[in-house]
Amino acid sequence: MTTQSVNVFFQTQSGKAISLNDESVTDGTAQEILSGGNGLNLVSGVSLGQFAEGEILTHGMAVFSDAGVYAYILDPNGKIIMPISIGPDVGLNQVQPLCRPIRMVTGMTCQILSVDTGGASSPNSGVGVYCSDGSVEYFTAQATNNTTVQFASVQTSQSIGQTLSGKTIVKAFVNTPVLLDAGESAGFMGVPILSSEGFTKAIYGATYSVGNQTLPQVFPVRIQQNDTMQILYDSA
Repeated sequence: MTTQSVNVFFQTQSGKAISLNDESVTDGTAQEILSGGNGLNLVSGVSLGQFAEGEILTHGMAVFSDAGVYAYILDPNGKIIMPISIGPDVGLNQVQPLCRPIRMVTGMTCQILSVDTGGASSPNSGVGVYCSDGSVEYFTAQATNNTTVQFASVQTSQSIGQTLSGKTIVKAFVNTPVLLDAGESAGFMGVPILSSEGFTKAIYGATYSVGNQTLPQVFPVRIQQNDTMQILYDSA
């Protein structure tokens, strides 16, 4: 296993900035990231909700020294409530507006998952979605050479259709640390959602998370129970 550093920072409605920091995140292991940041005016080692209690977050992003699979906020009951744009430590990164302002309460946490360049850790690809009813879900997959792999929810371990049946996705964050068609043969450079009725209902662009920031892709996609979402990677 490899390790890397991760910073997550937010801007608040009150004008204060919130910073989370970990200099030794283990790739392939989901974990909470706590308050911190070198040279900053803040207390280290505190959960997001406790550290920023009462603040309303309006903007944010997560920066990974190598590559990230996801970053999101959990409520005190362990439910995902906010996706966070992720980016590399060098690049055209910009702090992004959150899908909606969110007030911090004790018990909320920020969760991250990193991956080494090339995606050797499992899982290595992530899709975060924000729905019209305000609900949020993250899906992950292990992109594997010349193999079509289905995404599964990090909360339910089920497909996108089983997890979001009846909901409408309005924003999606899609990232992977592998070049999906590097072999220029069998790969597909997007993440499709397939309808059980025999057509493709959406295709999201797959951001290469080693060198680019994951920005939301904004268009509505209505999900039905038997829909699936997949990734196809060709390395050679």
